[in-house]
Amino acid sequence: MSHIATIEIQIKDPEALAEACRDMGATITHNAEVTIYKTSVTGTAIQLPGWVFPVVLRDTELIYDNYEGRWGDIARLKRLRQLYTTKATIRAARRMGRRVIAQEERNGRIRLTLG
Repeated sequence: MSHIATIEIQIKDPEALAEACRDMGATITHNAEVTIYKTSVTGTAIQLPGWVFPVVLRDTELIYDNYEGRWGDIARLKRLRQLYTTKATIRAARRMGRRVIAQEERNGRIRLTLG
């Protein structure tokens, strides 16, 4: 059954979010009013590849409806969260003058080494 789902999330680095979206081929639209199934939602809309409806970031909530995978693979949303976390960590480390090496492992995890 289709329903709107909400995940609590903190996005503190909008540039890292934009980078993560670019890396996975998602489009991002700020201050957007979109309809997710039959519900109107306003916020930062992220159209993930292969998803029928966008994911919307509103304050500390990520709002989406993937209709139990029929309207979008939840793995794409998890990948967006992983890439955002990676990008935000790299950007923070570099602001502190640290060198960062990122390596993606075979299992999909991303290992960061700070020097």
